[in-house]
Amino acid sequence: FNSQEIKFRNHVIPAKTSIVLFVYGVHHSSKNWEDPEKFIPERFENEKHDHYAWLSFGGGNRLKYEVSLPADSSIHKDKLRIVSDGSGTMGLHPIPLIFKRRTD
Repeated sequence: FNSQEIKFRNHVIPAKTSIVLFVYGVHHSSKNWEDPEKFIPERFENEKHDHYAWLSFGGGNRLKYEVSLPADSSIHKDKLRIVSDGSGTMGLHPIPLIFKRRTD
């Protein structure tokens, strides 16, 4: 979250507001990429694309942005079950979760 109020264009984002980047949207935007849904690794060879059009993965220049729920942690163990339809995570789609109510 942001520690202080931010003015962005015609908007004011209050302090202590959670800010989440829509990474999938940035990576698949037709404003940034020609044929954004196609796998074309050569598009990165000339490095002439907008600096903010690609949020890299890994560490350093390869920093990876992700959200995860550690299934084996004491908070979630035996209380959270991920329901998979086998489609994987290649695109943006809902992942149904089933939460088990605590008994302690």
